[in-house]
Amino acid sequence: MLDCQDLGPVDITTPVQDMRKFGLIQVAGWIYTATWLHTFVERLPLGSGSRMSLIRVLTPGQEIPAHADGYLLKGVPQRRFLLPLITHPNAVMSWFTEDGVKESYHLLEGHLFEINYRKKHEVENHSPIDRVHIQIDVLEDTSTHVTTD
Repeated sequence: MLDCQDLGPVDITTPVQDMRKFGLIQVAGWIYTATWLHTFVERLPLGSGSRMSLIRVLTPGQEIPAHADGYLLKGVPQRRFLLPLITHPNAVMSWFTEDGVKESYHLLEGHLFEINYRKKHEVENHSPIDRVHIQIDVLEDTSTHVTTD
């Protein structure tokens, strides 16, 4: 898997309007979940499986230090997607090669990305605005057979 794959544009008009309506953009630095968010995410073409979603806000100058995320549920196949709602060219996500070389990407507003969260990565917002992304974790359905006792 690539560290960061652009899956193309998504209409983000509704979630951005809803966030402004409920005042979530003004209160930066926290993670939000809401009914409208789950409704929006369920309509995205992400395959089958359970979806967990949240909104991540990084204020200007805020960073998420280099780290690698573990599995959400051990033994359950899962994928992570990011959908930037508000961003700036100086807000970047970076992955590190095995040699320690940092490769940075600006995730385009309104584009859906599948990312490699198991590999060491970091996020930096050196822009004058909040970076607001929807993070979506998809747990693939592993109940393909029936067991009897």
